[in-house]
Amino acid sequence: LDVGLDAGAFGKGAALDAAARALRSAGAQSASLDFGGQLLYVGDVGSQTLDIADPRDRARPAARLRVDAGSVATTCNSERARVVDGRRLGHVIDPRTGRPSSSLGSVTVWAESAFDADCLSTACFVLGPDEAIALAERTDGVEVLALSLDPLGHLVMSTSRGLKDHVSLLIDEPGKPRRAVADQNTQPK
Repeated sequence: LDVGLDAGAFGKGAALDAAARALRSAGAQSASLDFGGQLLYVGDVGSQTLDIADPRDRARPAARLRVDAGSVATTCNSERARVVDGRRLGHVIDPRTGRPSSSLGSVTVWAESAFDADCLSTACFVLGPDEAIALAERTDGVEVLALSLDPLGHLVMSTSRGLKDHVSLLIDEPGKPRRAVADQNTQPK
């Protein structure tokens, strides 16, 4: 029996945290690290602004996010999906069902550690926007930005309270009004 372990939901985060430890040990006071799109800002790097891709088209920025130190990871099904029997199936598996996650859109997580951001972006993607934001609201040091599509195909942005003033929706689609929803289904900490 062959067994494999896919580090896709935690590998980049673990590697970024290890790199940050090595940099600190070597005397670095601050650093900006990018490993395959996951970012880690260490020390006093000041405010960093980054674009979050449209979940339907990675080449098009959909939201702009401003953060300080910490890590940002995004999970989306736009790149590694497969068509099986005419149905598009994503690569992120929902462990509750054993089937591909049905979430349409993307989830971006900010956390203090890259490992946490990496793991939580995948978990929050599986949970979907409402449950992901609720999780962030009850977890210290974690913030969530969810981009999803409503039934009419409009891009909807939802954020946890900690990101509300740090993110803006960039997309104005022809014939589709810009919509932003903050604090959607949040719970007190």
